[in-house]
Amino acid sequence: MPRHQVLSQTTDIAKTKNSLESRVVISNWLSSYSTIDFLALWESLYNPNLNRMEFHTVRNESGRLVMTPTRWIEKMNAIGITSKAGKYGGTYAHVDIAFEFASYIGKVMKYLLMLLFLTGFVLIFAAFRYDGILENNMVKGMILIAVSAVPFKAFVDMFNTDDTEDSESSEN
Repeated sequence: MPRHQVLSQTTDIAKTKNSLESRVVISNWLSSYSTIDFLALWESLYNPNLNRMEFHTVRNESGRLVMTPTRWIEKMNAIGITSKAGKYGGTYAHVDIAFEFASYIGKVMKYLLMLLFLTGFVLIFAAFRYDGILENNMVKGMILIAVSAVPFKAFVDMFNTDDTEDSESSEN
């Protein structure tokens, strides 16, 4: 499967922020100039048919930017986002774009993505082990920082909250 066809259900991610109006969450995200710039960068890397002229037109419009998935796809000839109507419809995005969207949705997701990146970066350094890289004090320091920076218990506690305590205390 080509890289640009690895899609994630973006609508489900949006439902974590607003279960009734997930399309509004996606549209608000797409209506940010920083999002448009990120999507244009992604499309320019993976889509040789990106409509660059239309991107510059949209990017330089005065006033409030209003963008929807369908409008983005049609105007830019985009491949990173797809949108389908109907029973099994929704907005889908390449996993890179879905990560960017998830970081917009919540700070916990953004922080987890940063930690994953840092941990992966350190593991890549450790895996190469050539030229005495593990003897390098800077690399040793990076490994110690990465390992100590991952508060696994805090994340486990965040995702394993017991809702029964809250409901019981509110009844009393």
